[in-house]
Amino acid sequence: MYSAQVCDAAMRQLSRRRSEALATADARRYELFARVPRFKEIENELSAQGAQLGKMVLSGGSFVQQLQAMQQRNLALQKEQEDMLRQLGLPANYLEPPYYCPLCEDTGYVEGKRCQCLSSLLRVEASKALPAPDHLSDYSFDAFKLDYYPAQGEGAVSPRQQMQAVLNKCRVFAESFPCGGESLLFLGRTGLGKTHLSLAIANEVAKSGAAVAYASAQDLVDRAERAKFGRDSGGDAEFVQGALTCDLLVLDDLGTEFPSQMAAATLFQVINTRLLERRSTIISTNLSPQELQDRYSERLASRILCSYSALPFAGNDIRLRKAMQ
Repeated sequence: MYSAQVCDAAMRQLSRRRSEALATADARRYELFARVPRFKEIENELSAQGAQLGKMVLSGGSFVQQLQAMQQRNLALQKEQEDMLRQLGLPANYLEPPYYCPLCEDTGYVEGKRCQCLSSLLRVEASKALPAPDHLSDYSFDAFKLDYYPAQGEGAVSPRQQMQAVLNKCRVFAESFPCGGESLLFLGRTGLGKTHLSLAIANEVAKSGAAVAYASAQDLVDRAERAKFGRDSGGDAEFVQGALTCDLLVLDDLGTEFPSQMAAATLFQVINTRLLERRSTIISTNLSPQELQDRYSERLASRILCSYSALPFAGNDIRLRKAMQ
């Protein structure tokens, strides 16, 4: 369920879209009236047919032949309009409102059911309740420097080669989003670039118009607890709803939250719900796979480790290296 504020914001957006489409159609009509007066004559005749039909019904007589003649005349006038539009190099539907969503004509509903465009708007509005890091636009793939990772390592694959593969995967994920609801698990010690790459993905995905949200595990748990026990400090319920329904959720620092039954229940609800609804999530954690299994219940750990694409981060603490430089 979405809050009244979220619903109102989504419906205002729909109303603006519909008003703009209708205004565009009116502007096109008046422009054509000025260029080709015959268009206005046809519009007037088509409008007058409604009044004529009403008089025919009220007369009480047989008007089948008159109605057929009116229908034929109507089709002829429409055909004349289409021919003139074609001669002007304009599409046949040029005079129709260019609705953002042709399915519901920007009303939000189709045959009494919520349209997909309204569902998308509701997710976007709900995700606004979640905070995003300052200067999100600063996080990009181009700003991710592989030079900080050692070109030599103990294994067959060096940290730099490993991180090149991680970077490539992140680029593909962002470019192919929503990528079938795939989710990513960033594993590795602190300072290896997990937050940077997760936000670089978020930055790219957001440019496509998708609803993107960011939350630390602890903040998400705190907000859920306040909302549940009636201590909402302003938007906490919407915060949790946004985490459940946004197109992409970046859940940072999993494992740093204070362990409790409430924390476990909240994390399971968010992670499980998003998996079932095929909504992508990026989880970053300093815990190893074994530590994840030791810390969380089997059903939560298995959902993360078995359903997410794991990307191990390698190298040394980049933040420390930058500070030393």
